Amino acid sequence: MSQRRRKRTDPVLKNQSTIQQDARDRDMVQTRAGSSGSGETSQIVQQRRLILRQRERIRKYRIEITMLKRFLIERQHRVDEEEELLQTHFRDQHEILEVLNDQVGDLIHQLKQVQECVEQRLAQALEEQQQQHQREVRDMQRIIQDQQSQIEQLKL
Repeated sequence: MSQRRRKRTDPVLKNQSTIQQDARDRDMVQTRAGSSGSGETSQIVQQRRLILRQRERIRKYRIEITMLKRFLIERQHRVDEEEELLQTHFRDQHEILEVLNDQVGDLIHQLKQVQECVEQRLAQALEEQQQQHQREVRDMQRIIQDQQSQIEQLKL
């Protein structure tokens, strides 16, 4: 950014440049006052101009301050609105998380019940299968014994 542009936009540099201009104006007024008899009237005119410039500058600063205050108030209102929205969103998300947490707890409980039921059915099915297997083994043993008896009788 160029130095000239910075002086126009940067309030600190702008203020320094106006202070320097005021000092030059005062120096010019003092020089004129010392050089001739009409210097007093010239000095008064220069002082009035200086006062008018300073008043104009003060007026501009007041306008700028008012605009900045408005900007800050508007900005604060936006920040407050955003904060309120975020708090509402946070509360909503918190409530949703609580509901989901309850649902997860319910699902875990239901899964435990299902697991217990499945384990009971598996144990029951395994027991029935073992009993069936034992019956089949006994049946086969009877058949074998019957066949052996028949073989023994045939031998006799």
